Amino acid sequence: MAVEKVTASIAEETTQLQNTEDDTYSGSLEAPSEGGNYDLEIAAYDDSGNVTVLSNEIEVSIWHTPKTNWKSTDRFNFVDYNRIKNNLLWLHDKVTELYKSFEIEDMGEDITDYSSYWKVKYFNAWERNLDIINSHMFTKDYGTAQRFFENGPFIQWTELNRIESAILNMRSILDSQEAGLRRFSFRLGMNEEVRI
Repeated sequence: MAVEKVTASIAEETTQLQNTEDDTYSGSLEAPSEGGNYDLEIAAYDDSGNVTVLSNEIEVSIWHTPKTNWKSTDRFNFVDYNRIKNNLLWLHDKVTELYKSFEIEDMGEDITDYSSYWKVKYFNAWERNLDIINSHMFTKDYGTAQRFFENGPFIQWTELNRIESAILNMRSILDSQEAGLRRFSFRLGMNEEVRI
């Protein structure tokens, strides 16, 4: 029996993997837009109609390494937009996990192409959310927040550097704080007592 095809699936995305060489299969899938745990399923079909399925749970993060080296010649695109928005959402989730729950402003959906216009209210929401998150975790000065207006100047590379550097710095602080959380071990012994 020969392998007829191999597919990979995550969330509702499925793709057929390509046989490269030495019966090795490879391919790519678009990651889910929401972070969380997902089942990754690999299915191998043979020419007799048999199917073998392997499944493994993987964690998908909405965190993407910020770009902190913006230059005046760089072009801002929807991938940059989504990265900044999703990193702010990641910070919000992490701060509410480590401290207490609070709300931030809506920053819209991910942008997948250039058929829609940039919305100034979402750039302003980035600035406000950066301040809100900062005030709930560790009040640090990340520079002066800008305010954007319809038909006004577009977000500048200096602002993008300030925002993304602040996001990266906040992530570093949160990672350190999470690693430093005090933990103690215990075990239940005989007579259901707790020993520390």
